[in-house]
Amino acid sequence: MDYLSSVEKEANRKVKGRGLVDFAAKLCQNPSLHLKWSYHFISSLIYYVFGEKFYTKIDNNQIILYAALHHPRRCVFYSDTWEYNVSALFCSLLDEGMIVVDVGAGLGYYALLAVKRVGRNGLVIAFEPDPARFKILTKNIRANNCQNVEAFQYAISNSNTKVKMFSSPFQKEYVADAVSLDRFFKRTPDVIKIDVEGGELDVLKGMKEMLKREDIKIICEVHPRSLSSKGQNPIEISRILRELNYKIYLIKGWKLFPINEFKNKREHYFFVKGNVNNLVIPPRGRKICFSLEKKG
Repeated sequence: MDYLSSVEKEANRKVKGRGLVDFAAKLCQNPSLHLKWSYHFISSLIYYVFGEKFYTKIDNNQIILYAALHHPRRCVFYSDTWEYNVSALFCSLLDEGMIVVDVGAGLGYYALLAVKRVGRNGLVIAFEPDPARFKILTKNIRANNCQNVEAFQYAISNSNTKVKMFSSPFQKEYVADAVSLDRFFKRTPDVIKIDVEGGELDVLKGMKEMLKREDIKIICEVHPRSLSSKGQNPIEISRILRELNYKIYLIKGWKLFPINEFKNKREHYFFVKGNVNNLVIPPRGRKICFSLEKKG
């Protein structure tokens, strides 16, 4: 078995004792059930069956993760890793001493991966405006005794202002302080991960000066429907990136595919200046993408 096959087998390894979760998943495949109800049912079931505390590893360093009741940990159990290919690409970009920014950090999964890889001489900045998620983010940072990460309860946008946002999963409205990356940072980050559920265009507008100066590697989840609901279009993202000499790659499986237009569904993309010579995610990233496991 080659290395790629062995990694894929590990990524799809079954978790013992998940029969009840499989049952819930089959229930939710019934088209007569409401999708949102199904989502909350699975999340709640996994929470009560498996608990809130999970573990993963990077470079043999253990990471503790606490997850909220309605966080989609079902993805962890269905594929046994959270966004395994995106995690692998993200980790392959990181080196000792780098500055990494996590925009829309959520519970801190990517921020904690970065903390372990950039080391004491590096720095991770995590932004999460949602009050409930920010509370768990800071809890996860404390649980892992991280000294090289800073968390800010800010939304990232194209200006320093206040914005109305909605907390998932119940869409409760709240007002968050927003900042632009251009105005926030004096030093340019090396790697940025963006997951802001429709706010990605505003994030990029607010970091144009930074993108002009340096070659920043960006992993971004693009939400066409959420953008459309705000009167925006993914084409605007493409235009900004092309003006700044950035190329766009779709992250699909273990490969990167150069594209000219975004797909009509939510996908992860890699933005970088110039061409990527190797369109396969390096083993250096894959080898640290392990399953999340519940202990005790």
